[in-house]
Amino acid sequence: MNVEDVTEDLLEPCVWALHTILRMIEESSNDDLRAAGFLLPTDCAETAKANQKCIRLGRPKEAIAPLETECLNNSQIVPEPWLVNPALFGHLAEALARTGIDDKRAKILYKQVLQNPKLEIVLYVSARSLLPRVLRRLGDVNLAKSHESWVVKWLRKNPHLLLDIVLRTVLIFDDGSITPILKKLGGMSWFGNRKHTDKTDSNLTKCCPSCGARETEKKLSFCAGCGHARYCSRECQVQNWPVHKGTCKDIQLTLKTVQVLAATDPTASQRLADWNQW
Repeated sequence: MNVEDVTEDLLEPCVWALHTILRMIEESSNDDLRAAGFLLPTDCAETAKANQKCIRLGRPKEAIAPLETECLNNSQIVPEPWLVNPALFGHLAEALARTGIDDKRAKILYKQVLQNPKLEIVLYVSARSLLPRVLRRLGDVNLAKSHESWVVKWLRKNPHLLLDIVLRTVLIFDDGSITPILKKLGGMSWFGNRKHTDKTDSNLTKCCPSCGARETEKKLSFCAGCGHARYCSRECQVQNWPVHKGTCKDIQLTLKTVQVLAATDPTASQRLADWNQW
């Protein structure tokens, strides 16, 4: 809903053009649209497709109706669609959270979306960042503070993992005021003061190789053999073992060589240890 597709001076003309195309699609038949060259012979002119193009212009209020339609369509196909298509339901929850139109519905949607054990990192952090707005308006301040504290801690460890446009969407209210999360981070200056360190850059790559889970969802543990690979569970480690086995044994052999060289050639030992580390 906040993609920098166009500059500010072109935003209004683009919105007008999209609404005009949408009206044309709503009022014309597929045959008319194909005859005019707007559709290929095999294309289907679903209004939802045009509606979704309006979603990307930073207008959450306008996005609610088409997102509701898409969510309803998904609900008629699968029993728990928010687990199959969490992005769609997450976008609807975001639109509701940012507008404050239906906080009770937004809370339910976020609860459903956060049930997904393999939720993408952007959706997970966005959900936990926007949900406090809803909870505060509903009077559940303590739970809101709990989510906010988690987000603050996570962003301090991972200040560069999310795109700037995503961060500004979840950390700044639509009226330009800052959220409690951004206040705890230090205010607007935090965006410019974020620094790359070895630790923050290392955090960018930390994920379970089997399922892609990051430490947002589960605590990752090192492989006991090599001390390099990280896994979220024993099951994931077993599943990935055929792939990791060769590398794991190579690293273990290198570590043993480092220990042997330490007694005879400390410089070579340190060089090999550094090579293994990086």
